[in-house]
Amino acid sequence: MSAALKVDQLSVWVGEHCLVGPISFAIPEGGVLVIMGETGAGKSLLAQAILGALPDALRAEGKVVLGGRRIDTLSTGERPMFWGREMTMLPQEPWRALNPLKRSGDQVRETHQRVAGCSRGFA
Repeated sequence: MSAALKVDQLSVWVGEHCLVGPISFAIPEGGVLVIMGETGAGKSLLAQAILGALPDALRAEGKVVLGGRRIDTLSTGERPMFWGREMTMLPQEPWRALNPLKRSGDQVRETHQRVAGCSRGFA
């Protein structure tokens, strides 16, 4: 069985300082990865590096392959097309999942529209 997601020697850096990694793993089609560790261990940074959503001050090195396609080489504008469709991250703090300044129903509707590719009036 081939891997749906393969991460090879992924690390997260700030300047010349390595914050996380290098780490390698493969998840089969339909598989799930749970990242556990102490506060500050780099769980969220690892997930952000895989998604291509690191803060500007950080950089990722290594290889990320999704469905046989290398995605770590894509631009930051291209990577979000996979979010919610092919991979997603559940935040460790539930209060960070939704914007407290917006109505929750509107946010869930917007997410569904973007992921499902539906028109505004559909959801």
